[in-house]
Amino acid sequence: MKVETIQMIVNEVPNLDMIKKIMKGLNHLSDNDIKLLLQELKNCNYNEYAYYIVVDSDVLTERTTTEQIQLMEAFKNYDYNKYAYYIAADSDVLEKRTTADQIKLMEELKNCEYNEYAYKIAVNDNVLEKRTTEEQVRLIEVLKKCDYNYYAYNIVVATNVLKARTTEEQIRLMEELKKCDYNENAYYIVIDSDALRQRTTADQIQLMEELKNCDYDVCASCIAIDSDVLERTTKEQIRLMEELKNCGYDEYAFKIAINSNVLKSRTTEDQIQLMEELKNCDYNENAYHIAVDLTVLTTKSITEQIECMQQAYEQSKTQQRKQLEVSHRENIKNIKTLEEMKNYIDYLIEQKGIDADIKGNTLVYKYQANCKENK
Repeated sequence: MKVETIQMIVNEVPNLDMIKKIMKGLNHLSDNDIKLLLQELKNCNYNEYAYYIVVDSDVLTERTTTEQIQLMEAFKNYDYNKYAYYIAADSDVLEKRTTADQIKLMEELKNCEYNEYAYKIAVNDNVLEKRTTEEQVRLIEVLKKCDYNYYAYNIVVATNVLKARTTEEQIRLMEELKKCDYNENAYYIVIDSDALRQRTTADQIQLMEELKNCDYDVCASCIAIDSDVLERTTKEQIRLMEELKNCGYDEYAFKIAINSNVLKSRTTEDQIQLMEELKNCDYNENAYHIAVDLTVLTTKSITEQIECMQQAYEQSKTQQRKQLEVSHRENIKNIKTLEEMKNYIDYLIEQKGIDADIKGNTLVYKYQANCKENK
């Protein structure tokens, strides 16, 4: 660096720290390049980020002096924003995009009020690899329309989505997510690897719409993305989700829908019958176990299986009744007032009838005074 150039730096730059930085950082450049960059740095009011664009090793490797100046001009036009600087100096962006591309991305970033997620799309390595600059800009524009939502942003940058879907398909999924109020369970349908592999974008959207109809229930969303259930058609999945809703999103009904043994041994129609019968059995645990038992599934028809569920339910009710029954003598022993005795007689008539012959050891339901749930 010539003394004349050093003198010019000292005379032009008002800040001593910046003078030292420029003398150290630009020492390897020609005097002519130093003058050009110094003038542009002056136009940028000696902004520190503008200085970094000048001396950054990646920028120096990938860009000419003229291109550096273009980036500095753009950086100034974009309010010296730190994210605009990062786009200018990011090693992946410098390698995979032209200077004109970088400026386009910086411009779109400004249109997005320098939103952090918009910036991250601009510099994301996977996006840079899989999408063109024009596609990046479109995705950033859609992100803005999606209120810069975190889940919408993730749809843009998720590796599996970028591999399995086109830009147009990503946009459709982002728009559908917005219609679903950015629901987390709807988002999982979009990014699930199994769903991406085994379903089209149109299928995913259908499943998201059905999830909305199912109140975004987490079990319904699991039916939509379960790897075993995905072996069914999309229409069959939707029918199972609808039946789950009819069953009040009961846990046992959900388990029948996703059980691998049931899925292998029964058709969707059969599954729905099993879920409906479970509902008829008040979601009884023993009836549920019959529905998913591998031996029953492989040795009995669906009709026989349903009969077994009904029998299990009746046996459970009988056992429950026995647990609730005591002797008439025991009830009498625990009654403490005349009012309670009168109420017990009414209770007894309701159970056995007015003409029943009641002895001390006759079994009746346990009576609890002042209890509205006496049966």
